[in-house]
Amino acid sequence: MKALSKQTRGIFVSGLILSLIGFGIFWDRQHRAWFDELEQEVLEDSLILTGELEVVKRELLGVISLYSSSEYVTREEFGVYVRPLLENHPFIQAFEWVPLVNHAEKEGFESITRSMGYPKFKVFGSQQPKQEYLPVHYSEPLSENEQTLGFDLQGDKQLFEVTNKARDTGKTVAISNYGDVPNARSKSDLIIFAPFYDGGKNYSRPEERREYLKGFVLGIYRIDDMIDQMVKPYIPKGMSLTIYEDVELQDKNLLYGTPLKNPAMEITNVITVSNKRWFLVWRVTDEFSGGPNILNAIFVGFGIFAVALFFSVVVEMMAS
Repeated sequence: MKALSKQTRGIFVSGLILSLIGFGIFWDRQHRAWFDELEQEVLEDSLILTGELEVVKRELLGVISLYSSSEYVTREEFGVYVRPLLENHPFIQAFEWVPLVNHAEKEGFESITRSMGYPKFKVFGSQQPKQEYLPVHYSEPLSENEQTLGFDLQGDKQLFEVTNKARDTGKTVAISNYGDVPNARSKSDLIIFAPFYDGGKNYSRPEERREYLKGFVLGIYRIDDMIDQMVKPYIPKGMSLTIYEDVELQDKNLLYGTPLKNPAMEITNVITVSNKRWFLVWRVTDEFSGGPNILNAIFVGFGIFAVALFFSVVVEMMAS
């Protein structure tokens, strides 16, 4: 059999190399287009989540406005205000009113609360007597949270630090991964604290805020249920979300989701939840948006090789 001419072999090899280069270029373009789709999806879903969390925050501040507009809010008034919010958001474990109680007022506070129909009420959770307490006084829905009545938030070191931060800044502050809270279903549940000051004012100086603090309204939110309701319906097939409360993406910091092993692509972005940073890790498999379109790259590579093959045949025929 006659060997191919030098020109024919050169055209054939060059065509093969060009076809591989063309395939690689178009394959990279398809990957970039696929990544752009993921970026757009992450942006849209993050905006949805951020908007929903802002609604949650405004609703909690709405309870503060209830206290600002009244000299005294009864347990019944508190319940009437928050029950529609609880009905609209099944992921809310509780809304609570937590007044600041001085040590000298503690026994009288317990006695008055017992006379209101809670004969077993007492302040608990503190290891030793203190100058001030932050006991849970109202909690809705009561049927699921009665065991937390009287729980002193300052008895837990982490909660103590968070309440002080909220008090001194005058802003809502969030915490998760804390110690024992009687009515929290999981220690990773989200608790948001909103401070309330005498007269409903937001004083400008930390010293004034410490002097005029009256208590806190807080919300406890089941993160799994909350994220499932807020954003999971919008997450497409082949895409997963995990949420961490710290930059170290470790199991101890995991708040939501199950990390996807060997993802095809991954994007991490950050949102702020009441002064708390959440790291959102979005991962996808090839199922997301059908994966990168490999057919276009194959057609380009094959087309280049077919042209080179045609010319090599022509050249070989002319050489013969």
